[in-house]
Amino acid sequence: MRNGFVARYSSWGVLTGVPACIYLMVAMVSHDWMQQPAFWAQGRLSHRSWNHLVTSVGAPILIALCLWMAVRIRKHPQRFLAAAYLGVFVLLAIFSFQTLLVMNIEIVHFPQYAIFALLLYPITRRYGDTAILATLGGILDEAYQYFFLYGDRGIHFDFNDVILNSIGAGFGLAIVFVVARPAPPVIAGSGSARSIVRISPVVLGAAALLALCLILAWLDWIRLLPSADSSRWAIVLRRGGPSTMFWTETTWGKTYHEVQPFEWLVVALGLHWPHIVLDRFGGPARSSR
Repeated sequence: MRNGFVARYSSWGVLTGVPACIYLMVAMVSHDWMQQPAFWAQGRLSHRSWNHLVTSVGAPILIALCLWMAVRIRKHPQRFLAAAYLGVFVLLAIFSFQTLLVMNIEIVHFPQYAIFALLLYPITRRYGDTAILATLGGILDEAYQYFFLYGDRGIHFDFNDVILNSIGAGFGLAIVFVVARPAPPVIAGSGSARSIVRISPVVLGAAALLALCLILAWLDWIRLLPSADSSRWAIVLRRGGPSTMFWTETTWGKTYHEVQPFEWLVVALGLHWPHIVLDRFGGPARSSR
């Protein structure tokens, strides 16, 4: 992938977003089909053996990706920034293994949303905006699973998976910055391309959506648990009771934390900072083509 490719892709106008939309829809409707190989393997292996198998495959792929990126970072005009950006998401991926994953097969969120971010980036040409769109796509994906695909199960809206999706998107954006080094767009009438960070419609739209959700939660129209008042319409994020422990230990050696809505909001804001930094200080790389 080169800067020229990103520029040509971005020149498609309204069609630029078509591949990303198709990709997300296919990913959403194919959940059951994609899970069949995992269910087949789990039926023949113990959870512990299945986790070890996934780790033995996923770890070398992550190492190979990092080595491939490291070679290109050495020639990058902003080596320190590129290495730090990639390093943040590598550390987050490693940390999530014992904090967010119930089963190691959930690492599939990383490549899935890395690809999604690669398809989203040409729409905005901004790392922060792409991360927001990827997060919104991940929320939509989880909402589809919770309300429709698995609507008859006593599960909760999985904010753990939303965070994993965001980390995966970070890997995709690291590939964009290291390999493509695309020039950010220049807004007409703006003295600096960096001003898009402050006036981005994606940021404004996400802020408005967040404010709306907070208002609905304050009005009790978005609830964490079901209420005895069944006559009142509400979006319920859990069908069963919440976990009584901060850490949950499984019989197959995994320890994870079930992320609550407010915790996710704090983590999501924290995850967005690396992208803001890259939008703010990644501009000089535009001279590399």
